[in-house]
Amino acid sequence: MPSYIAISDASLFFIRPTFSKSASSPTKMGELLSMQVPVITNKGVGDVDEIITKSNCGVLVDDFKTSSYQKAIKELLANIEIYKSNAEATAAKYFDLKSGSETYNKIYLSFKNK
Repeated sequence: MPSYIAISDASLFFIRPTFSKSASSPTKMGELLSMQVPVITNKGVGDVDEIITKSNCGVLVDDFKTSSYQKAIKELLANIEIYKSNAEATAAKYFDLKSGSETYNKIYLSFKNK
């Protein structure tokens, strides 16, 4: 998979924003960003909105309409170098295995101590 990601300038992925996805975070986003590949994706899935908005590493699509896709592509092309330059640091901040493990451990310990 890394060889395919490496030849990409950007990536698109869309996940239906259902209740079960409200508490998830797409692994593919971390993989893409770690290789400096900005993303276009939809709002309403886990922490995706927050990560992309705060880190300026991609574009969020408001809805699944053609006009929204066109707007997102224009925005991506206009800012692609900025998004690429922010992508790797974003992956390190939000998708790092070590810090993620430590965070989960703290959460589990907080329940144990109650």
